[in-house]
This record gives sequence, C-alpha cells and structure tokens, in this order.
Amino acid sequence: MSENKDLKNETEELHTGEKTKEELDIEKLEKRINQLKIRKQKKEQKLKADNKKARTKRLIQVGAMVEKMINLKGEDAIRPEMESLLAFQKALKEFHINNADHLRNVLRANRQKQEHQQHPNNEQKRGDFL
Repeated sequence: MSENKDLKNETEELHTGEKTKEELDIEKLEKRINQLKIRKQKKEQKLKADNKKARTKRLIQVGAMVEKMINLKGEDAIRPEMESLLAFQKALKEFHINNADHLRNVLRANRQKQEHQQHPNNEQKRGDFL
C-alpha cells in the first residue's frame, strides 16, 4: 500500500511541477560541481599567468646580467658574442673541460709541456734550486 502512495505522490508531483527532495539535492550538487569547475579553471589560469610572469621576470634579469657581463648593449651586438661564447663552450665540452679552473690547469700543463720540449735543460737547472 505504501508503494502505491509513493507512486501516487510522485505522479502528483510530476503533474504539479514540484520537485522531490532528491531532485533538489541533485540540482544543488550539480550547481556545486559547476562552481568548483569554474573555481578550478580560475586557479589554473592564475597559476599559468603567474608562471608566465615569473618567466618574463627571469628572462629580463638574465638579459640584464648578460649585458652587464659582456659589456655590450642591444641584441645586434650581443647575439654574435653569445654565439661565439656558446661555440667555445661546446668545444670545451668536447675536450671534457667543465669550468674555468679546469681550463686554466689544462693550459698551464700544456704550457709547461711546451717549455720542457723547447728547453729540456732549463727544467733540470730549475730543479737544482728547489
């Protein structure tokens, strides 16, 4: 008998246009889901904008630092110098030279080797004084 009442109530509600509690709850949840989606989109947009702003700031700072370090102004002056420096760095890496100290040591060792080859007797004389 209660099933008949429920069915009768649902039928009456459909005819009268009133919504059941469950339907209202579902509508509220759907509205909340939509609100959360919009909130998520806004947060994602803000994060993207913040990242872009930080990148722009970093690029400006690095560009200013490069200008100061190589004492040149403007892209036309800086670009060839940077290309040359990058080519030099690439060549150093091919010889497994990782930093300026390592390069100094390699150059010093080569210089000593050349001096020794040119003047092998000088090395012995220096050794006598040590």
